[in-house]
Amino acid sequence: MSYTIRPSTLNDLPELVAMSVQFSNELEVDELNIKYTEQDAYDSIKMIINQRIAVALSVVDEIEKKIVGSIAGIINPWLLDKRALTLQELWFYILKEHRNSRLAKAALKAFEAYGKHGGATHCIMATHLNSRRALERFYKMSGYRHLEHHYIREL
Repeated sequence: MSYTIRPSTLNDLPELVAMSVQFSNELEVDELNIKYTEQDAYDSIKMIINQRIAVALSVVDEIEKKIVGSIAGIINPWLLDKRALTLQELWFYILKEHRNSRLAKAALKAFEAYGKHGGATHCIMATHLNSRRALERFYKMSGYRHLEHHYIREL
């Protein structure tokens, strides 16, 4: 297979929104009373693509000519050291049938490179419960250290 990792554009919105449906299903956010809507996904993805302090990349299968993955984040100052800018992941998703460590590693490296070009000195990645062990292993193999766990509840 041949893949290209490139900046996401507004033309990618329909494919990225379609992919967000699968991502939402894997996260099982309905149990948290977070109601996924395609319009919200569309608006959020569009906002990320249009922001100068954000990075949004699409992973394109060159044979199928379709987007099979995406990674996005935002660059902001680190709370405890304003000199350090962090690239904080907002989403990282690859369609199940295209998941392999080489593709994920290539997407992560491209994401880090865009962040570094934007002034980021550190990158913060997250996991979700359904794939936590696999992602923790992947991030450790990619040179990441455990920082913290996130918890969520309805207010």
